[in-house]
Amino acid sequence: MSAEIRPACVADLDVVCRIELDSNPSPWTEAAFESEMTREVSRVDVLEVEGAVLGFVVHWLVAGEAHILNVAVDPNARGRGLGTRLVEHVIAEAVRGEGSYLMLEVREGNAAARGLYERFGFKLIARRERYYKDNQETALILGLVLS
Repeated sequence: MSAEIRPACVADLDVVCRIELDSNPSPWTEAAFESEMTREVSRVDVLEVEGAVLGFVVHWLVAGEAHILNVAVDPNARGRGLGTRLVEHVIAEAVRGEGSYLMLEVREGNAAARGLYERFGFKLIARRERYYKDNQETALILGLVLS
């Protein structure tokens, strides 16, 4: 399988938004992705397999601390290790940028994502009760010390 992670471009937004809509109960808008594409601290990267965008990640590196803001894989392409590749990519980018810590939030009920992050060694830092507006679900704040 030939896979590449590259910076997203405006032409990718239709498929990124479709993946987001299929993956997130409170999906980001196209304008939100466009805004992240213009921020100096932000990166929007897509994972392309044999010419098709199958996933994306939005991440920041600010003052030595990296954050994953949004990550998703096309539902039809899950179970192939693509989410793992995206998280590995962010970790590598953070280390390259001299980041010492990586943080993210995940829905408490998202067992698949939690399992992915736990395999990388992310640890629970805090809980934000009733954080998500769509269903009042708790957000778990996870962190990973980077070496």
